Amino acid sequence: SRPEPVTIASANGVISLFWPSAPEPDVVGYNVYRATSAGASDDQWIKLTPEPITPVTFRDDRVQIDQTYFYRVTAIDRFNNESKPSPVVSETVHP
Repeated sequence: SRPEPVTIASANGVISLFWPSAPEPDVVGYNVYRATSAGASDDQWIKLTPEPITPVTFRDDRVQIDQTYFYRVTAIDRFNNESKPSPVVSETVHP
């Protein structure tokens, strides 16, 4: 199942994402993607996690103040199957 809800916040020039753990026991991690618009095509979403991460939180510090970023999260199982992306969330970076 896709991770949801994804919660987002910005403080001190960093955007933080949070989501609940996947209910499936074979989920091994999560991928986080970022784009510059909510309606970005699939090839415009940049994967920020080179490998699936196990925490259910992610801090993006490669952002610019006053810029708005859009994110979505997927779950990965032990067979490397990727879930559908979470609903898109967005935040403007605050100093």
